[in-house]
Amino acid sequence: MSDLTQQIVNLQHLVDATSMRHRVVAQNIANVNTPGYHRLDVTFDQAFAQELESKGILGSMDGKIEVDDVSVERKDGNNVDIDREMADLNRNAVMHQTFLQLIAGRLNTMRNAIRG
Repeated sequence: MSDLTQQIVNLQHLVDATSMRHRVVAQNIANVNTPGYHRLDVTFDQAFAQELESKGILGSMDGKIEVDDVSVERKDGNNVDIDREMADLNRNAVMHQTFLQLIAGRLNTMRNAIRG
């Protein structure tokens, strides 16, 4: 596989990971007023670093969805902080958009190389 193709594959795995994180954060936001709900978090950053260090290639970014039992609960047992979730959602959206733009740039490079 060429370097350019591998870059596109790696970026696609990152897009998939940010999509997963987006769904989880959206679920947290939807349950901000659900009594007893504990926020969920996606952890894939460690897997990401290990994959890159070992091979320089990303496998599928199998993120783990984990329940956050560390955050402070309100009186109703819910531990979702809407400000934190909105910040996470915005940060994740920027990352997702960046990865998509990078893929578009790599594809444009390939298209230009083919055209000559």
